Amino acid sequence: MTRQARILIVDDERHITEFYSALLDTYNYGHVAVNSAQAAVKILEQGNIDLLITDMVMPGMSGIELLAYVQAEHPETRRILISGLLNTANDGGELMTEGLAHATLSKPCKLDTFMDAVKKELSIKEGVSPEAPCTQAA
Repeated sequence: MTRQARILIVDDERHITEFYSALLDTYNYGHVAVNSAQAAVKILEQGNIDLLITDMVMPGMSGIELLAYVQAEHPETRRILISGLLNTANDGGELMTEGLAHATLSKPCKLDTFMDAVKKELSIKEGVSPEAPCTQAA
């Protein structure tokens, strides 16, 4: 039986998390957004996160450190790294080879590129629907 996917968005810039939240709302995806890796760890400890989308550079715990934590403690969670400092050809491939990130996106990225990455990662996750639930008109 499939269930609706649950996505965790992490970025220290509130306007970024608000933007991605609004985009995921448009497609009716279940999600939660936080503004620090430390807050993300608390959410992850509660379980049921299917996809983590995180920025790389954040104060305190970095996105790379968060990815390493998730890889070790929640390996079933799919992981996307988004960063304005990422050289996708070099850094992204290295992070994916190390298994820290399943996908990398450069910031800013096109909306369709972002949504394609979300759908792709959710399609790999067993037991969750990669498609947003349909809403029915009354």
